[in-house]
Amino acid sequence: MPEEHVFLDRFTQQLVDPNKDLLTILLPILPSKSELGYVLNQMRTFSRFADMGSILEYLIITPHRYRRELETFFREQLPEQVPGIAAGKFRIVTDGDCIPEANPDFQWYRDPAEYWWNGWLTQQLVKLACAPLVRTPFYMVMDADIFAARPFSARDLFEQTPCTDGSAVCDSKQEHQLRAKNDCHRLYGDERDQNLEWWENTALNLQLDVKLDWDCMPGVTPQIMATHVSLQLGRWLESRFQTCCWHGLLLDIGDRHNWRRGDEGKLWSAPWTEYSVYFLFAYHSGLHSAFHVDVRNADEQILQDTAVWTEQDWASWKPCEATFGLGRGHMSLVQSRMELDPAAIWQRIQNCWPDSSSEHQGEDQAELHAQPLITNTVAGQLEHADGPLLMHAKAHRHALDNGSSTR
Repeated sequence: MPEEHVFLDRFTQQLVDPNKDLLTILLPILPSKSELGYVLNQMRTFSRFADMGSILEYLIITPHRYRRELETFFREQLPEQVPGIAAGKFRIVTDGDCIPEANPDFQWYRDPAEYWWNGWLTQQLVKLACAPLVRTPFYMVMDADIFAARPFSARDLFEQTPCTDGSAVCDSKQEHQLRAKNDCHRLYGDERDQNLEWWENTALNLQLDVKLDWDCMPGVTPQIMATHVSLQLGRWLESRFQTCCWHGLLLDIGDRHNWRRGDEGKLWSAPWTEYSVYFLFAYHSGLHSAFHVDVRNADEQILQDTAVWTEQDWASWKPCEATFGLGRGHMSLVQSRMELDPAAIWQRIQNCWPDSSSEHQGEDQAELHAQPLITNTVAGQLEHADGPLLMHAKAHRHALDNGSSTR
């Protein structure tokens, strides 16, 4: 390994209007009927609880073959079904726009069918690789099964302290520094830590020796990332590993990691995740404190608090009390791995804010699930073709069957 040199660009202080230019939401989409059903639940809760004007845009990422269908869904179908959601809020891009190796026209195209875990890794990688397309200093990575649980604006997700010459992001009047408030959780170092392996594998595969605070480690999706940090991450990987293409490097690391485990008779495991790569680099480079602050106060609101992870959780879940009442998270989720009908989830949560429009909402939901969410052509491709999206779904299920999780 060559000696590591100073390579980072010193960030130039960014001045933004925190009421509209601070945050983008980045959402990779598998356009199956169930996933789009989760998206509809997400948008219904966001239209009710989130100040959508404070979010610059949704950056929707999908494999190239589904771009037109998703453009139709987000720009025509969704605004009709969710009042208050503007069609112009969504920008649809392909994973090939972010990752050259995911573009079929690329010389070294990586077909996920070649190695089944590539679809899973690609879904992780786009959350880092799409940073050049983000137009705000921060972006929040989301999954379709997340929904809003209490009122918030983008500004509520950031700590505001006096702006100084060393601040990375400040409001346009240079009065307040803005740093993302990130959830953090304790690592125990035993069987309770399903994601401890992700941190260990990432540090090993990237050859990083980073001191971690086991009492406060960043949580998983939803999570806020700084665009500058993600951009510098790519430069650092190319410099450290002497390669031209950091996207391919991370995919190659995944190949080697799991081929090695296969030779040893071990099950598949995540060689890295987007958030473990991001935060280990942020700590290593010293950029973390410029863009992030950990939420350690147990009384402070966080991105996500309660969640429904298992069938047992679902059976006993009382969302009006546990999620929309006592929970301190701006968002929550019902884990999509349970493959629950999104309509059943909506049926439970829509009654948690009864008002004069609740009857109309029930009619909307019935009408929604009577309509096709995607075209028959796309549905057929998802059902019969081992394309990137289906491979992602298979990898997702396979990982879960082997005791892993994508969160």
